[in-house]
Amino acid sequence: MTGPEDLLAIVPARGGSKGIRGKNLIRIGDRPLLGHTLDALRASGVATRIVVSSDDPPVGRCAA
Repeated sequence: MTGPEDLLAIVPARGGSKGIRGKNLIRIGDRPLLGHTLDALRASGVATRIVVSSDDPPVGRCAA
């Protein structure tokens, strides 16, 4: 059985976007947008495991 300390976070990160193409890989400061998202999730401490789901190999490599 899992408890609240065993939370899985799933981050959907598509390669395409209706508004901004490749937005998850666009650099904001020193990191891509996806990197900022993952940093914030890690810093929150709410999840013990993080999985990034993507349809785009470059986005997948960025998440690794």
